[in-house]
Parts: sequence; structure tokens; C-alpha cells
Amino acid sequence: CNLYVLNRCEQLDAALNEASARIKALENKNNLLEKQVAEWRERFQALSSTSKVLQERLEEMRTTHKEKDNTISRLQSRLKELEEAFEKAYKLSDNKNTRLKEENKMFQNLLGEYESLGKEHERVK
Repeated sequence: CNLYVLNRCEQLDAALNEASARIKALENKNNLLEKQVAEWRERFQALSSTSKVLQERLEEMRTTHKEKDNTISRLQSRLKELEEAFEKAYKLSDNKNTRLKEENKMFQNLLGEYESLGKEHERVK
């Protein structure tokens, strides 16, 4: 009976040593995991901060882009107005040239008639 108790004590002692070693290994693994969690928490916070900054910059860029689009639209409208005004002025100028040519032609005709009338008047005298 004493031998049985001794055997049993040795078995329980071996089991205890094995359990202690397993506990020690699990504690080491747990410590390692806790360090990883702490590192990941720090990395997550850094990434969150970076993400927030990038989102703000993106919003600023969107606003700037919108302002530039509006400026481009205004400039395009102004350019169109100026082009129309230029075309109008060019047509008016072209019409004036045509009118001047016609008036000049009429004046030349009148001058011709006046001269022929003057010659006829001289003959009549």
C-alpha cells in the first residue's frame, strides 16, 4: 500500500511539474499577446490620427477643387460674353465699312453727276 501511495505521489508530482511548465508557457504566451495588443493599439491610434488628417486634407482639396471649378465656369462665361461682344463689334465694324464704301460710291456718283452738270451748264452758257 505504501508503494502504491509512493507511485501515486510520483505520478501527481510529474503531472504537477507538467502543469506548472504548461502554465509558465501559457503565461509567456499571454505576456507576448498583451505586448502585441498594446503595439496594435498604438498603431491603430496612429493610423486613426493619420486617417483623420487625410480626411481633412481631402475635404480641403474638394473645397478648393469646387472653388476652382466655379472660377473656371465664371471665366468661361466671361470669355463667351467677350467673344460675343467681339463678334458684335466686328459685325458693326464690317457694316460700317460696307456703308462707308456705299456712301463713297454714292458720293462719287453724285460728284460725277455734278461735274457733268457743271460741264453741261458751261455749254449752255
